This record gives sequence, structure tokens and C-alpha cells, in this order.
Amino acid sequence: MQFLYSTTARAAIITATTDRGDRRAVMAMPTELEAQDSPVREPAIRVRNAATAYCKGASGIIDTFTPAARIEKLRALVVLDLSDPAQQLQAAGQAEQQAIDAAWARMLTVPPANPTTAALRQQDRDTFASLSVGDKAAWIMNADVDRLDAIIEAGQERASVPAEIWGQAEERYAKLNFVRSTGLSADYARKPSAHDPLATGVDEDAVERAADEALRRHRARNEIVDGVKQALQGLTTMVALVCDLNVNAAFDLLTAPQKVEA
Repeated sequence: MQFLYSTTARAAIITATTDRGDRRAVMAMPTELEAQDSPVREPAIRVRNAATAYCKGASGIIDTFTPAARIEKLRALVVLDLSDPAQQLQAAGQAEQQAIDAAWARMLTVPPANPTTAALRQQDRDTFASLSVGDKAAWIMNADVDRLDAIIEAGQERASVPAEIWGQAEERYAKLNFVRSTGLSADYARKPSAHDPLATGVDEDAVERAADEALRRHRARNEIVDGVKQALQGLTTMVALVCDLNVNAAFDLLTAPQKVEA
């Protein structure tokens, strides 16, 4: 078994390859997981360091023991070096995913209707239902938050639109609803200037930029979670290769290890 360590701008990478070169496993720890503002920074660093230490320890075991004798030692070393760091990263990733899901649910929460808005929403739904799929997509991209209330409240099935268009509806609604629910417009009053000395009201462009930034941060959080998944999947395949296990058994060894002797 050969181990190759490399670093790129995007990830720290460990590649494990059998001596015959017929099987290979790659673990990559995305650089963004270790950024100063990353919610998983500490466990990500710990997993990367532990994976490096494990591979070096595994090399010593492989060089010292026969194939029959080395397997249990390699598996025991997983528990000693990798299981706790892997479980910490897993827990951090799960916590971040739950926080993301909760934040997205809040952004898509439709305010309760009163008798007046309930009637208006039904009118909007009736209008929407009469449109072609293409016209529905255009309606969504031009509707204000109050009209989108009607469609998001109804749900994708009743809206009768493909997943791609529904995703656009959720994205637009999340942005507009974020502005409404946070009172963001109040923070961006237009200011008089030489260009417009009598400017009043809301700087809608600034509000939209702020809302877009909020969505960008949300997407960045999703990228963090995707990176955690990638790192843990890579670690699992590497353990499977080194320890002669299938990926399910390797994952169990990492996340629910039994007591073993080194």
C-alpha cells in the first residue's frame, strides 16, 4: 500500500494505492472547511491531521507485519486514530445541515392570511393555474412577495410546475420574504446626493444586493456541508481499501467502532 500526500488550492489530498496499482482511494479535505469562519474548522483540521497520522501508522504496520497479521492492527488503528475525529466532523456537519434547513424553512415561511389576504391569494392562485408552464415561470420572476405568498403556500404539487421552476420560485420568494421579515428596507433609505439632491424613499438596488448577499451566504453554508460529506466519504473509501472492508463496514468502523485491541 502506497500513500501519496498532496495539497492544492482547493483541498488537502491523501491518495492510497495498492502495491499492484489496481485499486485506489482518495480522501480530499476541502480547503474551505478549514477557513477561519468555517463552522466545522476545528473538526476538519483534526480529521486531516488524524488521517495523515493514520496513513503513516498504517505504512509502518504494512511494512512490519504479514498480510494475515496486519488487518486487525490496521482496523484497530482506525479506532485509535480516526473514529473520534470522524465522529466530531460528522456531528458538526449534521448540526450545520440542521441549522441550514431551519434557516431555509424560515425564509420560506408564509405569513398567516387574514380574510382579505386569503381572498387575494386565492385570486392569484386561480390566475396562476390558468397560465402555461412558460407563462408561470415568467409570472414567478415578476411577482412581488405578496403574490408569491399564494404560490408558496399552495406548494409545488398544486402549483403544477416542474422542479426547476419551483426551485426558482423558492429562490425568489426566499429573497423577497427575507427582505420583508427582517425589515431590511428600513436600513437602506435613499440619501440625497449631487445627482439627486431630493432623493427619498428606499434604495431598492441596495436592498436587493443585501438580500442577494444573504442568499449567497446560505449557499456557501450548503457548500460547507457538501464538503463535509465529500471528506467523510473519501475517508471511508480509504479505510475500506486499507483495512480490506466494504464501504459500509468501513463507515461503521469510523462512526460506531467496537472495542478492539491495537
